[in-house]
Amino acid sequence: MKKVLGILLVIGVLAVVPLLVSAAEPLIMGTTDRVTELSFANSYDHFSWHVLRATTDALMKLDDETLELKGAIAESWDISADGMVYTFHIRPGITFWDGAACDAAAVKWSLDRTIRLDGPEGGVGLIKGVIDHIEVVDDLTVKIFLTQADAIFLLRMSQELAPALIYSPKTTPADDFAKGVYAGTGPYKLVEYVPDQYVKYEAYDGYYGKAPKTKDVIEKMYSDAAALRAAIEAGDVDFIFRTLSP
Repeated sequence: MKKVLGILLVIGVLAVVPLLVSAAEPLIMGTTDRVTELSFANSYDHFSWHVLRATTDALMKLDDETLELKGAIAESWDISADGMVYTFHIRPGITFWDGAACDAAAVKWSLDRTIRLDGPEGGVGLIKGVIDHIEVVDDLTVKIFLTQADAIFLLRMSQELAPALIYSPKTTPADDFAKGVYAGTGPYKLVEYVPDQYVKYEAYDGYYGKAPKTKDVIEKMYSDAAALRAAIEAGDVDFIFRTLSP
């Protein structure tokens, strides 16, 4: 029987789990949450965004320990004196799971696509009215021009706040919401998603950051707290996200 690790009430579950355990078998999480739609431009609910954030990155991110902003896909950045132009320098050598390079052109394509599609269920408004246009300077440099100076723009470019995640132009359809068809930069690859049943992940061996200790992760979705309790009591899951009925 699998060892129960306990109730883990965190936002970035996959960011924490690999640090806790190194397992030969898949690490299985149970939850009563649901994925509504795996779309960068048309979903902004917690669990859908949890899956997307576990499988790709944005230009910026919050440090897990200090919660200070730091570069993710961006290695460094410059801000113009008037605060209207942000120049991001992309880390060299980053690739998507499909083998395509994560370069300045991919950054521009991703942000332009998300803003253009602007689905009714997404949070695109957090960046759409702020970004005027984007220019590729060279392979690893992109400039983002704002409509007005914005004190929290770097935070908007992080995976924690706004739909500013970067994904592959090679795999992701350009003109529809995609709904799970995409390639990201890791730390995990999306292996399989069955609506209302489970999400399967595999560690991306090309990830530019610290490699996860847990190679395979499965997140099972249960109908209610009673079903989730039964699953953990039966040893069908290793830990849970959300609370159980008393």
